[in-house]
Amino acid sequence: MRPGLRFLLVGGHAWISGAISFLALMMVGTQARAFTQECIMRGAAVGKGYDLKEGDLVYNRWPDAAGPSLFIIANDRFREVFGINHHLVDCQSVARESDYPVILSADNDEERLMLFTEFGIWVDNPFFGTGPQDKKKFLHNCFYIGDGHVSFRVAEKTYHRYKQQGFNSNNLCLALTSGAIRFDPETGERLPTYVFISSTHSASKEFPFFVPRCFGHGRTKVEPQRGGATMKPIGCVVKYHPWSGRELRPAESKFFTREASLEVAGDEGPLPSDTDNFAEDQSRRVTEAKIQAIKAQQAAGSAQGK
Repeated sequence: MRPGLRFLLVGGHAWISGAISFLALMMVGTQARAFTQECIMRGAAVGKGYDLKEGDLVYNRWPDAAGPSLFIIANDRFREVFGINHHLVDCQSVARESDYPVILSADNDEERLMLFTEFGIWVDNPFFGTGPQDKKKFLHNCFYIGDGHVSFRVAEKTYHRYKQQGFNSNNLCLALTSGAIRFDPETGERLPTYVFISSTHSASKEFPFFVPRCFGHGRTKVEPQRGGATMKPIGCVVKYHPWSGRELRPAESKFFTREASLEVAGDEGPLPSDTDNFAEDQSRRVTEAKIQAIKAQQAAGSAQGK
């Protein structure tokens, strides 16, 4: 069974102020393998085993879940805590870029076809579970772990290109669908991303148009019976946080390189509403010019071996 939404604290002001140390906090729950979104506390929170200040960094394990439970780092490990008001946790405005994510319509087959034509990614409508996919000659099927996990398929030529970079099928599909990668963890470069918005203003996770080749060295375990998939390690030397793009200090880099993971679940449930009001922001709509600029960035990265 999938656990609920989880947050993680990494050193709070200790990292922000530059001291290379973790908060010495007691364990009040079970260990988790997570890092996903890097968020920030917008107010203070005190409870059993934690004393958080405004500005402390926190980490959201499940970006699309509804109710929060939290993690902190204690003694160089993730630990679970409880009782923090989720309204105090800001995961979206951290390093939010004006250009990304690009908005695609979940109800527009032409935009989904454009994603396939230009980037070799076919996404079944993410607001409806489609079940296991039929085999098709030009598509490489990603793993199926449940109707709650958005169904991706990849063009065979796209898959083979990634395969030449060291990816296997599970690594590629998990990196494309985790919704937790906005920055290249080795270079800090902002990756082009997109979000599907439905006519009812539901929003998908933020997906990358392409993923850095270091994720090809990750170790992915797919467990259909459990309804989940996890990549740990992620294969990258994590110098920048993949969600916020924050440059990590040496001790943080070592910790995240060891402990960072990507996770998806097959029972993710209904997608949240468009709380960022992306649907109202016409400047984020996909255009041919944006697609060509993204393809140029992808080509430049490939030429440099990224």
